[in-house]
Amino acid sequence: MKYQKSITLVNVIFMIALILSVAVQYNDPEPLLWMLVYGAGGGCCILFMLNKLHWALSAIVFTVTVFSAGMFLPDVLEAHVSIVELFQDITMKSKGVEYGREMGGLLIEAIWMGVLTVVMLRGGGLRAV
Repeated sequence: MKYQKSITLVNVIFMIALILSVAVQYNDPEPLLWMLVYGAGGGCCILFMLNKLHWALSAIVFTVTVFSAGMFLPDVLEAHVSIVELFQDITMKSKGVEYGREMGGLLIEAIWMGVLTVVMLRGGGLRAV
């Protein structure tokens, strides 16, 4: 009960962010792939709010996003992209910047899916938080 309001608030923020991420993927070279990735996370947030999320679903999304982010790591390291470059300009100046942003989005989603998985394993949702 102690953390219910905090978890609910942060979950709503992530839910909105992930759903908005789905909406802005229309101009990406692989829009369906990214819509599915962010939609899966947004769906987990919605299911969590409805107390219908199974820990295995958020764990699967966590695993897929962490693994996918790891696949971008060699390209980001090879391109020597700095954190500043990722936020400097909204346009994609290079493949390294694009990969760095994609990796960052995946890691942000992975963090919240990891949190939801732990919450579900510890007690099963908002009623038990």
